[in-house]
Amino acid sequence: MNDADLHRPARRPHARLGLGALGFRAWAVALVLIGCRADPGDPDYSGQEDFEVAESLVPDPLPGPDPWVEGESRLSLGAFYEGGASDVIPIDNQDTNYFIFVTEGAEALTYSQVTDRERVEGVQSDRLIHNGLGWWGGGIVWNTPRDLSGWSVLHVSVQTDADAYADIDLSVGSTDAEVALPLADYGWLNDGEWHHLAIPLADFAEDGVDLRTIVLPFALVGESEPTGAALRIDNLYLTSEP
Repeated sequence: MNDADLHRPARRPHARLGLGALGFRAWAVALVLIGCRADPGDPDYSGQEDFEVAESLVPDPLPGPDPWVEGESRLSLGAFYEGGASDVIPIDNQDTNYFIFVTEGAEALTYSQVTDRERVEGVQSDRLIHNGLGWWGGGIVWNTPRDLSGWSVLHVSVQTDADAYADIDLSVGSTDAEVALPLADYGWLNDGEWHHLAIPLADFAEDGVDLRTIVLPFALVGESEPTGAALRIDNLYLTSEP
């Protein structure tokens, strides 16, 4: 792993947040549904006989910092990942969703999201552009709890050079607890470089998350981001380490 050892680091106090009925924070409870990135597969231009596609517009997929190998255990959560996996929980916009959070009483999303060709795997990453509402957040939400106790490490790649992103928390939640851990404790720096983070799920379990009843497998949250500050996310998956 490039930026994180698989052990529990010393860190600043974590945030342990009660979920209840997915009330992520008392003042950030509304959720807004958006579309999410799926595996685009191989481009098919067979129906465009009179149109030449410039090669520069169809970049080759990147394998990622740790390419999947057939027979290896890897779980895709259906967002921020285009590579191979042994198991996939797709975003179906019914039981499994990707949400951008809004603050209570506000109609505006806390960030907007676009695809980006700057990436570490696949053909694109996702760029989050924050809307200056103070608190921001978004992530994957499951209506039906799922058992992730057979998986041990959450991997994600993040990149930005914005000063606003010195502190970003990654949240995982079960039916009765949510725990937010700072990415900085796992090697994150807002230095403009891609950082490939490996976060043991045991760290969330130690602070109260029941890995057998997960409803929030992944969310990023932060504070006081200025309008226009952006970061890229890519290469999100779970592995089961021996």
